[in-house]
Amino acid sequence: MEGTRCISVAAVLLAACQGAPAPAPAPAPSVSAATSAPAAASASAAPVDQSVAKPLSERGAHALAVDVSTRASQAGTLAKPLNPNPRVVTVEDTFVLVAGDASAPLDEAVAQVRQTVEALWHGPFFHRPEEGVTVWIFSKRATYEKFRQTYAPLDSSPKDLSFYLPSLRWIFFCPEGSSMGTLNHEIAHPLSLADVPHAPFWALEGVPAVLEMAQFDTDGGALVNAGAHFRLQTLRDALASKTRAPLVRLDLLFPLTKQETFDDANYDLHFAMAREALRWLLRRNLLWTWWHRLRDDILSDPTGQKSFEAVVGPLDKAQDEWVAWIQSPESE
Repeated sequence: MEGTRCISVAAVLLAACQGAPAPAPAPAPSVSAATSAPAAASASAAPVDQSVAKPLSERGAHALAVDVSTRASQAGTLAKPLNPNPRVVTVEDTFVLVAGDASAPLDEAVAQVRQTVEALWHGPFFHRPEEGVTVWIFSKRATYEKFRQTYAPLDSSPKDLSFYLPSLRWIFFCPEGSSMGTLNHEIAHPLSLADVPHAPFWALEGVPAVLEMAQFDTDGGALVNAGAHFRLQTLRDALASKTRAPLVRLDLLFPLTKQETFDDANYDLHFAMAREALRWLLRRNLLWTWWHRLRDDILSDPTGQKSFEAVVGPLDKAQDEWVAWIQSPESE
């Protein structure tokens, strides 16, 4: 949604956490735990199943558990000025969800995060985050804004309806003025960064944007569709404009590998092209085929263009098909 961002900044020292004693380290997971390391590979071991995100090593799982425990303890303290009795729930041993205000839709958020993580860890994404993520859930824009101004005044703006702050591994989320689908977008940021950390910026915004209107399979949990929203109309309006139509091109999307180029004067077009190019792949059952190619070949394909052409064919032909799809009822 407009204003959802993955903001890359230097680490911020939180004054409110200074002096707070760190909680005792969580015990290392047992060998029987779901997060325990797989048995040592042997010469006859079966190939690793890449249809499910691989578990962390025992050391990695222990470090993650300590980080999540610390985050949960600190979150409860930081939330108290705005919510005297904050609820804190940990999801999938990675995401620490905090009710930032008393009426925060925490239960709905917990269910949604579980569904999103399930869909991405059982299919497209292979690598799990090795650090926790704190997710601040607010129901009221005024409370969200007060919290944002306290902890991220220089790294965000009132236009950011929700955003992910990688330096702190914090998500700020409020559905007022946007929708619950925005939470899918923000949760996908740390997950996609963990899976393909060197992915081009346009892809790291495009994949989360697809999930804003996600439709999941009720049986297997997989992402089966993604609905259209205002980004599609942005492209249709641009295609009807003499000055902007020449900018709606796939070959202009791939060079947007850095946030600085993505966020220029044509930011709205870049976001729309990233989302609708990948939603087009999803509608053709090619989105995750492309993502896996990108993940495997990222060092030789830093823009994602070679991987894209590998699944759809020559770019000039793909351009014509994509524009036709944008203007057709099929894209709605």
